[in-house]
Amino acid sequence: MGVGNPDSGKTKAGNIALATVGGYPHLFFELFTDSHNGVVASKTSLGFQADDPSDPAEIGKAAKRFFSGGTSASCRQETTPQCTFITTVNEHVIRWLGHSDRQR
Repeated sequence: MGVGNPDSGKTKAGNIALATVGGYPHLFFELFTDSHNGVVASKTSLGFQADDPSDPAEIGKAAKRFFSGGTSASCRQETTPQCTFITTVNEHVIRWLGHSDRQR
């Protein structure tokens, strides 16, 4: 996860990481949904990037669902993931996510 202020180079760093394994630009997305993540993760072992997902609360929830809620079971999708995702998030979003649900 790339964390930093806006315009600090998080997206560029993710793009470079993907480019080093041949995944840029076709594995760079602004879409971050369960079905999309599962489909993409099952078709590549290179990883993929979700850039500044629009719903901050969804980042943690989607990651938890992707990894079966931290259980020892395999990932939850009907398809078998071959990789995981890189995400970039603005620092203020991480601070917001650190608050309890009640404080949000």
